[in-house]
Amino acid sequence: MQVVIEAVGSAGDVHPFIGVGAALAERGHGVAVVANEVFRSAVERASLAFLASSEEESYRRANEDPDLWHPIRGSQKVLGWVMEYLFPRTLDLVLERIRARPDDTVLVGSTLAFASRCAAEVTGAPFVGANLAPALFRSVHRAPRFLGMWAPDASPRWWKRFCFWMADRWIDPALCPPLNAARTRHGLAPVDRPFHEWIHRGDVVLALFPEWFAPRQPDWPDVRYAGFPLFDEGGQRPVDPELEAWIERGGPPIVFTLGSSNLHARRFFEVAVSAARALSRRALLVTVEPRSVEGLTGPNARHTSYVPFSRVVPRSAAFVTHGGIGSVAQGLAAGVPQIAVPMGFDQRDNGSRIEDLGAGGCVPLSRWTVKRAVKALDRVLSDPSVAQAARAAAARIDPSAARNAAVEAVESALRARRPQPDPSASR
Repeated sequence: MQVVIEAVGSAGDVHPFIGVGAALAERGHGVAVVANEVFRSAVERASLAFLASSEEESYRRANEDPDLWHPIRGSQKVLGWVMEYLFPRTLDLVLERIRARPDDTVLVGSTLAFASRCAAEVTGAPFVGANLAPALFRSVHRAPRFLGMWAPDASPRWWKRFCFWMADRWIDPALCPPLNAARTRHGLAPVDRPFHEWIHRGDVVLALFPEWFAPRQPDWPDVRYAGFPLFDEGGQRPVDPELEAWIERGGPPIVFTLGSSNLHARRFFEVAVSAARALSRRALLVTVEPRSVEGLTGPNARHTSYVPFSRVVPRSAAFVTHGGIGSVAQGLAAGVPQIAVPMGFDQRDNGSRIEDLGAGGCVPLSRWTVKRAVKALDRVLSDPSVAQAARAAAARIDPSAARNAAVEAVESALRARRPQPDPSASR
């Protein structure tokens, strides 16, 4: 079987699919991962074929735009970037792969894998929509939490539907015109409000998170849970020896990061270092942008551009992130208290689920001040129930089982499409 995986986003969005791809390859399937050029080395280190959906320069330019992290404008920026730089090239790549092996190709796509969704409709190839975060699943019961959208559980259902409709009114202008122009060229009918229903069409709707993290809602589509597949190159990229020595010679640090691609995190790290100092804690600052931490480091505050979270976070006192699902999953697996500092996208919803579990807290970036950071950190570090909830979550996470469940879901998509042998034919 040939599996083509389209993974769109930053490291936390792409790495889990590399883990799933590696598990598929171990079962003897041919796997190609379509992603931005920046992820080539990670994919090839996993011994998978790599197809570039866009150049590294486009990824860098997108990350340099400060509006990318705006709670309202960010979604339009991301969708505009996907449709301009990724969609046309990826659609051609995926169609070419299918036509080379039309009878045994399965497509797997992350949330923003619009090209693979369209390619599946054009060719009839099986498609598995694999979603990393529960915020994609709209519900009038436990609605996803978004910054800028007020829809608590107690609010009327009509109000929640109205909020979703308003969200579509905002994001569809960036998505629908180029999407439907391409669909028309390939003989497909246009789609309206893609995030309302179209995004969940496919042979399998796969949740790459566990049900205890986001319980199934009555109005969700037919979701197949796998669990957190967790992949961060911990086996391929060891911890820097100097950083290893720094971690070992002092008390457990608080690990702070605002994501693998955020280049505008100066204020976040200023607050982080001040809060850690006020609590007499050491701080590990993880960011690819050294200017974000310039002048902030010292004996008790160290900077690194990359670290495999699976190797470091379990030895930390707490994990403070932007609330991206990749980081949240790593924090839960590490069994340490967390604080999400969301900026937009699914981050607020992921943070709310940490709160639901009792494993940490959530402080939006707009409210991230030294006073609030100290208060939030002091609570999660001193409350035994938070540590207990974090350890309980870690005990429930089995990345290997999650990857195997994802593999079985992909294999089932092809089996369901293949004609089944007629038992009477052999009589």
